[in-house]
Amino acid sequence: MTLPQEAIVRQFLLLLLVAFCVGCGANQPPQVDPNDSVMVLAQKNYDTYCAHCHGIAGGGQPDGTGPGTHEFTRSRGYHVVPKHDSSSDTWQHPDQLLFETIKFGTHSPLNLYVMSPYGETLDDDAIWGLIAYMKLFWTPQQREHQANLTRQFAEIRDDWEEYNLDIYLTPTAETPSS
Repeated sequence: MTLPQEAIVRQFLLLLLVAFCVGCGANQPPQVDPNDSVMVLAQKNYDTYCAHCHGIAGGGQPDGTGPGTHEFTRSRGYHVVPKHDSSSDTWQHPDQLLFETIKFGTHSPLNLYVMSPYGETLDDDAIWGLIAYMKLFWTPQQREHQANLTRQFAEIRDDWEEYNLDIYLTPTAETPSS
């Protein structure tokens, strides 16, 4: 091989290495400060309770035909679970809605995004931690937009915390049903 050919081969191999390294980092979870105990716990909770459906880096279900993939889920009449990363629309929902979804789950008669409730597994602080962790998947512009949505929701629904709890209560002898 001549000297110019060797240089071209080296440049090509270097380009492949760079592309490989960039590609490897694309689906990595966000880094949290190891001294931030709240975010460390939030990442652990996400990895434990969320990542198996929503992806370790928020990218959702994998492509393919095996169990847990898009095709597998669709073939059973369900919609795929939403992604939490910047390519999806999780950032277009206020914190309050995200909290309710995590705490109380979704039980759609239309088979849309069925999700178990985690309110008995995670306390409210842990759920808020999960939401803060998920925001690390988003761009700064998406976080700013989502913060505005959260503020607007709070202004419109200033009794949200009381309302949020009441709508999910099971009627008892002390709680009259409507």
